[in-house]
Amino acid sequence: MRQIRLLLWFTFFAIATFCWVVVIEHGPENFIEGSKIEIENLGWLASRFFQKPASAESRNHEDRDGSLSRTAR
Repeated sequence: MRQIRLLLWFTFFAIATFCWVVVIEHGPENFIEGSKIEIENLGWLASRFFQKPASAESRNHEDRDGSLSRTAR
């Protein structure tokens, strides 16, 4: 029973934190649209977290957009 209560509190905390981030970032009048944007951001973050690591060469030459990054000379 204690684990269920802990899981419910953690779930509540995660939802409240998500709502707080949406309100702070996008304002209360754009809550629905802001939620959609933040859910997309969470999906991108999760996909990057669970993606196989790229080779060292591709990390040096490509950034998030896939374009070539500038090198300092």
